[in-house]
Amino acid sequence: MRGMSGLRRMADAGLTTLTLAMALALAGCGDREPAATVTDLTDDLGGSQIGDDVADTAPEEDAGPPLSDVALDPEPPPEASDRCGDVPVDGRCEGDVVAYCESVETGVARKPCPEGQECAMVDGYADCRNLGSAGCGRVTWDGFCEGTVAVYCDGDATAVVRHDCADDGTTCGFVDDATGFWCLPRPTGEGAMTARGSFWFEKPAVTPAGLGEVSELPARRARVQLRRADDDVLIASGVTDDTGAFAIRFDDPGVDVYALAMTFVDDDRNAIAVRDCPRADCEDAGYVHAVFSEAMAPAGQLDFGGWVATREGSAAAFNIFDVFLRGQDFATEVFGVRPPPLTGQWEDGSATICDALSCFSDRDDTIYVLGLAADGDAFDDPVLAHEFGHYLEAVFSRSDSPGGAHDGTPTDPRLAWGEGYGTWAGCELLDSPRYIDTFATGAMVIDVSATGVRASRQGGLTQLLSEYVVAEALWTLSRGAGAISPLGGAAVFDAMRGWFTASGFRDRGVRGLDFVDFLDGIMCRSTSREATVRATVVDRLRFPYDFGGPARCP
Repeated sequence: MRGMSGLRRMADAGLTTLTLAMALALAGCGDREPAATVTDLTDDLGGSQIGDDVADTAPEEDAGPPLSDVALDPEPPPEASDRCGDVPVDGRCEGDVVAYCESVETGVARKPCPEGQECAMVDGYADCRNLGSAGCGRVTWDGFCEGTVAVYCDGDATAVVRHDCADDGTTCGFVDDATGFWCLPRPTGEGAMTARGSFWFEKPAVTPAGLGEVSELPARRARVQLRRADDDVLIASGVTDDTGAFAIRFDDPGVDVYALAMTFVDDDRNAIAVRDCPRADCEDAGYVHAVFSEAMAPAGQLDFGGWVATREGSAAAFNIFDVFLRGQDFATEVFGVRPPPLTGQWEDGSATICDALSCFSDRDDTIYVLGLAADGDAFDDPVLAHEFGHYLEAVFSRSDSPGGAHDGTPTDPRLAWGEGYGTWAGCELLDSPRYIDTFATGAMVIDVSATGVRASRQGGLTQLLSEYVVAEALWTLSRGAGAISPLGGAAVFDAMRGWFTASGFRDRGVRGLDFVDFLDGIMCRSTSREATVRATVVDRLRFPYDFGGPARCP
């Protein structure tokens, strides 16, 4: 019997909704210690939801309180101090001790490796690993496809395995929950029968007063599977189109079949999985969320009809999936390549590895989404897009943010840069200047086109800085304001990718990437931008940028 929960019949729409989580195992949890586990599909998936890797560096958190709590023109603040010395955020090995910069307030953190492990640089980070092992970096247990090649981490989380399915006359694809990505028969487009249907999810509007009117949106590009009702054996698979519809050819299995749509895709366009393991105490990667149809007898033209993931079920997971789809399409347009796989972790009623906050981990390219009743972020598109901005920063640029709490008040310039950029990137993705974070009793709203927050003209280049100053600067530079001519969002991303990652990058301001370094990148990419930068940064936002960066980018 297939484990199901949350049966809901929608009388007005004539639809039935079933929601539960499909078991798809990835790497296990651990405090900066990679592991791997395997979880099989069980008979009751709806109630047990489990977790994934924790962040390697301090996580990024979403933006803070109303602007009424933020000083608009603070007195010249003290310069930020850096207690980490030459220890980087990504860490280094000191014998068998992992040392990394936790924050400028707390300084360097050190973690001795347990017996049987050693400190090593794994995927660019200092971490503990099994003695003599190479580690798998960001490659997970269930893996992914590179064309016809299945790529996955071995069972001991010690090495990446690559197998070309073309050698066997097959192709690579997702097999099932217990197998992950492996070799599948090449699709022929043949089959005596065709299954059709569509999947949708409920979506409440995000408003300045909180979550509002609910509409139904198509579950776009979701993996669809046909399975036998008696033993859950996979029969055939496909994907929904941009209208949520699917059509899959299959041969008569001789028993009833059902269809399910998952918050999962891995193709030439997108690579996303939304799972249910946001907590630090999870034992493995958790389940991919899904919505199921009822079982039906096979027929030449099998019509499953329409199925809706409700707010009481997996609608929130499908909304996260949809925002990430939009984000990856945006990234492909901006950077010209498909971004690497992204994982989302969300569980209804659950906090995250960052406690009562949503956050991004660059260790495993995972966005952890808050699911508490008092404050959930799964339907807050601007919050999701903000965290997606951190993902773009991690995979296409780099960050020196120490992480930690932030609320719009002046803070470490590296943190202000990272969070202000994240908020701007999310607004740019959604094509709206309003950052809205809802909670049970209302919402916090920030208009990044006019935050009202200013820097200190007397504070110098290394002054503590508000993330809202950064967000408004980026929005104004990209979109313009009044007489200020826009540079376009592409110019902002170009400076981040082209300058921050350049071999000849020259650090100014505080040690590590900050607003000053970004402005240097904007200017060295084209000195014709000086009028726009001066009007935006110096005149409008009162930040005393000196235009003292390199004349040309390397």
